[in-house]
Amino acid sequence: MYMFHNQDLLTIPGDILIPAMFDVHYPGSLPYVCGDFRYKNGFQNTEAFKFAIERINSGNASVKFNAGVKLGGIGFDGCMDDSRASTLVAALYAGVYPLENGRFTTPLERFTHWLTYSNGFTIGTASYEMPVVTPGATSPLLDDKTKYTNLFRTIPSDTVIVKAMAQTAKILGFEYIITLNAPEKGARDSLEEFRKYLKAEGICIGASYEFETDGTMEQLIDYIVSSSSRVVAVFADPDRHIEGLLTAKSRNNAATNIIFLSNRIWSNPMISDVPLNLLAYAERSLMFGMPQVPLPAFRNYLSNKYPNTYHENPWFYQFYQDFFKCNLGGNWKYPSSCLNPNGRPIITCKFVYLPLDILFKLIVSGDLISFFFLVFQHRDHLSKITLSCQQSTLWRPLLTECIKLCNSNVDLIMPTSAQSEIEFYVNMNKEK
Repeated sequence: MYMFHNQDLLTIPGDILIPAMFDVHYPGSLPYVCGDFRYKNGFQNTEAFKFAIERINSGNASVKFNAGVKLGGIGFDGCMDDSRASTLVAALYAGVYPLENGRFTTPLERFTHWLTYSNGFTIGTASYEMPVVTPGATSPLLDDKTKYTNLFRTIPSDTVIVKAMAQTAKILGFEYIITLNAPEKGARDSLEEFRKYLKAEGICIGASYEFETDGTMEQLIDYIVSSSSRVVAVFADPDRHIEGLLTAKSRNNAATNIIFLSNRIWSNPMISDVPLNLLAYAERSLMFGMPQVPLPAFRNYLSNKYPNTYHENPWFYQFYQDFFKCNLGGNWKYPSSCLNPNGRPIITCKFVYLPLDILFKLIVSGDLISFFFLVFQHRDHLSKITLSCQQSTLWRPLLTECIKLCNSNVDLIMPTSAQSEIEFYVNMNKEK
């Protein structure tokens, strides 16, 4: 019972409540214990949750409630540990957590459905026929609608992603592929589905490795370099293993010709602190995923919050310190104290969105040949290309060459200067 004391949780009062299991921290070195703060893909989800609820309650969303009915929620931190998350849920329904002045006061009868993110926890929760909505669980196992009848996903299954990966590998003429996956259920499920599609395309898997299980990052890069294949399909969340993988690649002179195929985009679409010089080592890489729609309203919502005035989210204090790399109060994690910054721009990084059978993304830092090949290959089917970058000047030569290559009418629309990111929308239509 020790773990139920002093556990932070997000509480949003309401007549109808959505319980949510986030992963605000990474897993710790021991079971049930939380590790480092996960401010990229963990904390931000709690604020997106709160932002959506407030938007609905304001009456400005498409979802409407009867007059006087207010939506609320309660958010927990599973710390990317499915056992911990399941234990928290069991304690909640047993009435022993959370406690207020020694009493359990959570109105369980107001719960509508669970909001979940991790594959393992989502599978476990949905298996008990609890209504579940997930914007994060992509495991192909959840495709079975006869088993998971009360599950609703707002994100495509990895079945769609891995099919596109296999088809692209066939188009590019790859005969052998190495696989590398995270040591978690969702990544393993996606890998198994990928194997099926590779077999259908006549492509062989030369070797399979797993992060942590099969050695250090340096050893994994050595294994790849010693192989006859330089094409590596990677299945992992971008904030857990990819930075270490690219760092190990950058230190190995024999690894420059490695080509990565990834089922995730190796940068956060909202906030990213991955050095651009590190992303350069992903230049010969294909990254698959669905397009991310910019949400200026959410960006402004989050950037206008300050620790001295915003106390509703129990994890905001830690997020603020980690995001700005400064100390608040009596903390000493960083070299300097926070000096009331005006806010840090939230940017979109360098990706290209190509609407093929599935929308996939190709990072083109220094590797225009692969980009042009794919554009030319599908030029008759392209309806839109979206290019995003901090500095638009970097893309002007690429746009010019793309227009020449495709020999089509291209409309280039620049957004207003008020936006922090620069986006190009290129509509290619030969019938114009």
